[in-house]
Amino acid sequence: MTVASDSFQGRSFHSRFGKRRLRIAHPASEPDRFLSDLQAAAADGAFDVLLPTTDRTTLILARHHEAFAGLAAIPVPAPEATELCKDKWRIMKEATAAGLDVPQTRRVSRPDELSIIARDIDYPAILKPRKGAGGVGASIVNSADELIAAYHRYPAAQDEVFDFSQPLVQRFIRGSVHEVCALFNRGEPRALLTQRRLLKYPHCGAGIYNETTDEPDLKALATDLLRRLEWHGPAQVEFLREEGSGRPYLLEVNGRFWGTIDLAVAAGLDFPVLACRMARDGDVPFQSGYRVGLRYRWPFPYALLHARESGRWWGSVRDFLLPGREKRSDISFTDPMPLVMEVLYTAKRVWGQRFSSLDTVQDWEAVSGTQKKQS
Repeated sequence: MTVASDSFQGRSFHSRFGKRRLRIAHPASEPDRFLSDLQAAAADGAFDVLLPTTDRTTLILARHHEAFAGLAAIPVPAPEATELCKDKWRIMKEATAAGLDVPQTRRVSRPDELSIIARDIDYPAILKPRKGAGGVGASIVNSADELIAAYHRYPAAQDEVFDFSQPLVQRFIRGSVHEVCALFNRGEPRALLTQRRLLKYPHCGAGIYNETTDEPDLKALATDLLRRLEWHGPAQVEFLREEGSGRPYLLEVNGRFWGTIDLAVAAGLDFPVLACRMARDGDVPFQSGYRVGLRYRWPFPYALLHARESGRWWGSVRDFLLPGREKRSDISFTDPMPLVMEVLYTAKRVWGQRFSSLDTVQDWEAVSGTQKKQS
């Protein structure tokens, strides 16, 4: 296995299972060189299947996958579908057209619209960037003053991954977040798994303690939407089940491998391996068998971060560190260095953020790295 990144800070660089490590250009600052570096590596025989794992690399490779013809197979969707899923406003409209329920959502197109929206909506509400990742920039607001203050904390900068210029104000629905993890081959499902978030960090962020479930209604809804998009490759479709009614509302679609993929692999559906086989061989048989009720935790640094945010110090220790029959975690005594380096890099990022403001897209993307696990 070859691991390629613009920085050696990635966890995968330190795994003993990586046979080759490539340092390549940053996809945001040097996209052309990023592509040429990967093309050169593929031509050199470094890999025959290329799996992007971040929003930015997925977008670039979806647009330029033809540049790897004859060099490497890349299981990515059409660029139009990839860009649609990155835009939370557009995917909400697409889901509504497909018959899915979505939370009532308002878009702040101009600053002068904010005061009108702030007066019209019910509280609490959720403010989130139109484009984003890992829950970065999302917050629960309990009044018009809180909404306006949160809006003015957003940076003016934007790009194809983070866009704070037209944030969304969404109805707050009490319930739990459930996810459909999927692999599709040109509009047809090849693997499906559902999971729910037991704990999140931050409150509107990614799952840090998840459990596999079997929810046929969510699988059917996600399949209908991804078929409509003629999806190809991995995706994660997020739903919120309303407390009491159980009614599912679409939240967003992540058009890439998801940060909590460790759980799916531990439960018996190895999505990266399936994606490689599908890309290499053209197809794989449909697979949906996996272990239901398996829980997976990411203790470091999320146990400490969650405890600090919630004030539940003993509860976090119990949830994240105590052993259990149906619990797994990313703590590996046979391959410990990825976790050790993640803790060190997270501490470095958090310390650096104490002395800097979040004014650029790159600043917010760095914050996303502390809140979202990457395979």
